[in-house]
Amino acid sequence: MSRYSKARPAAQPTIQPLRYTIPEFAKVQGGISHALVYRRIARGEIRVVKDGDRTFITHEESLRYAKTNHPSLTVDPRPRED
Repeated sequence: MSRYSKARPAAQPTIQPLRYTIPEFAKVQGGISHALVYRRIARGEIRVVKDGDRTFITHEESLRYAKTNHPSLTVDPRPRED
């Protein structure tokens, strides 16, 4: 190794969140609008969990929604490593 070479840091594992806020979910789903997310929640197409006054969508629900609404996407069914 030359004196000008820099060692690359080890790759960090990707950690999936357990749940998403509405804006996070909208972004993860390809940038859909918040209004569309709320409409689909109201129609029962997206299941939510409440924590006090806050509304969240679980990671599992995000995968289910993606598979249902974007069938061309490949969703990795393996559980996350915690």
